[in-house]
Amino acid sequence: MLQGAWLAMEAHHVIALRLMKLAMEGSAATQEAHLMVAEKVDAKTRAAGMVAAAMARGTFDGGAECRGADAAP
Repeated sequence: MLQGAWLAMEAHHVIALRLMKLAMEGSAATQEAHLMVAEKVDAKTRAAGMVAAAMARGTFDGGAECRGADAAP
């Protein structure tokens, strides 16, 4: 439990630092923006691959595990 709280705190800190870099403008902000977009594209590509693999195995549940048991599809 404590590790999860620590991870959340660190994540907020990293986000704040990245947003401050973007706010400063200039070449560092441009590089940060490009890095952030590249990370999002990579994450989406990995997620799509995981979905495709689960569908091929017949184990894809439509993301129910991510939404929680009570959430509507």
